[in-house]
Amino acid sequence: MAYADLTTEEKASLQAWLGLFRGTAGELARLNNHHEAVNTEYNGTTSAILAQLAGSDVVPNQSGLVGAESLSKDQIVTITSYMQGVLALNTPDHRLMLAKAAGESNLIG
Repeated sequence: MAYADLTTEEKASLQAWLGLFRGTAGELARLNNHHEAVNTEYNGTTSAILAQLAGSDVVPNQSGLVGAESLSKDQIVTITSYMQGVLALNTPDHRLMLAKAAGESNLIG
């Protein structure tokens, strides 16, 4: 079946969902840009600093983010590994698909 063969209602439903999908693709690309910057800093200096701490050592929250709490070294490293896992999917081919879905100018920010 081709897109043209869908009912008007099916096309409208698909296009409504694609609006959400395309916006989310842009958000994912922008988030990956932030992850790349955080990961670069982590690999450059932060990981060496954290290596000096024991896993249970707590790093106080001084971010100014309302509701953010202090984290242990292990928690910081675990969350960083989540970000790095996402970055494993941030390949040129994936970025190209996200640009096609969301539009190139919507990948920056």
